Amino acid sequence: MATLYLVSTPIGNLGDISQRAIETLKNVHYIACEDTRRSSHLFNHFDISLKEKTVTSLFGENERSKIPKVLEWLDGGSDVALLSDAGTPLISDPGEKLVEKVLEGSHNVISIPGPTALISALVISGIDASQFFFEGFLPRKASDRKKRMEFLASLPYTSILYEAPHRILKTLEELGLICGEDRKIAVTRELTKVHEEVFRGTIGEAIKLIEIPKGEYVLILEKFSAERASLPEASELKEIYLKLVKDLDPKEAVEVLSKEYGATRRQIYSIVRVK
Repeated sequence: MATLYLVSTPIGNLGDISQRAIETLKNVHYIACEDTRRSSHLFNHFDISLKEKTVTSLFGENERSKIPKVLEWLDGGSDVALLSDAGTPLISDPGEKLVEKVLEGSHNVISIPGPTALISALVISGIDASQFFFEGFLPRKASDRKKRMEFLASLPYTSILYEAPHRILKTLEELGLICGEDRKIAVTRELTKVHEEVFRGTIGEAIKLIEIPKGEYVLILEKFSAERASLPEASELKEIYLKLVKDLDPKEAVEVLSKEYGATRRQIYSIVRVK
């Protein structure tokens, strides 16, 4: 039975690739890359000859159209390797639809583990790593972004986000408005590279720090803490809410309480909602 190998590649430092990943890339006849030009640097560095291989691009916009060709290779008994530009395939990268169809075709799917930015950032952040939620990139649409941020702000465990340099400052400012600028955060960039940087502090401090954003960012956001938000007892909060809704609509009342106690609207609503 043919196999689709999901091959993890370095996120910056080429020395982080595994011997198993190199051997896999040398042994397969077909390779699907998010960007063939970027992957060519990897092939050249590790002397992976492409003379008897077929290399094709597979990225977000063309993934569906490339699936039939990959299935054809697998159906013919040939193994295929899938690479993203950096890190582990499918983690905020293409490949999910392909894996789904490959499994439906009763072929093997094997992970060749290796670097992934979210774990590297988490373990050096200084923020609780016992439980975490991986968000990846936030939605582009403003209303959807706000909803996701409110959701993340209310979680009782650490959140991990990816962000591009041209949006990092805006994202931090929006997180500051929703979570409060005193929420702890770790901001990492250029992980495993020569100019790796890690900031550990509050959201407010991070906003002041960033001047010329460069490189891809990983954000590690501290979990919600009722103690830090200084919320009163649930019965007291409900009483205050019921007084407010005599003059305000429920959404406005929740907004007032959110600003007053430094909690998210989702957190306030979960306490005061009347069933």
